[in-house]
Amino acid sequence: MRSRRLATSIGLALGLFLILPTMASDDPDVPMVGTWKLNVAKSKLGPGPVPKSITSTIETVGDKTRMTGVRIGSDGLRTEAKFSAKLDGKDYPIQGSANAETVSLKRIDARTVERTDKRSGKVVETSTTVFSADGKTSTTTGKGRCSKGEEFDYVAVNEKQ
Repeated sequence: MRSRRLATSIGLALGLFLILPTMASDDPDVPMVGTWKLNVAKSKLGPGPVPKSITSTIETVGDKTRMTGVRIGSDGLRTEAKFSAKLDGKDYPIQGSANAETVSLKRIDARTVERTDKRSGKVVETSTTVFSADGKTSTTTGKGRCSKGEEFDYVAVNEKQ
């Protein structure tokens, strides 16, 4: 049961967050907008059952980027999380996450974005996403602590659809 709760927390975090830090931009050299799917075989995910799939959709809405992530767990359970944020390092609310209440995004360079997730003002997960030069893949490296206090880390490879 403990493993399942940890997997669910991690899965929700991953489901929305594997590519969430890769938000849209006015820079045409940063190919973030679109639909992305987790390549489970190329990824190294934290402890617990590996999800069947994670699909994230990123779009620009006004001066923010909206991200919706859908995760299908190994048990077939569908979860969804979403948020709208700017790449300004400020906290924005996230809906549907079992692990975090807010997310902040910060651009490091033209193809790299850092993300910080918080619960009750405390950091629970950090990740860095790097987009390939051809815009066809992104790799997110992250670590954190689930709501039960257990640590996790991951490397997630996503492919643009």
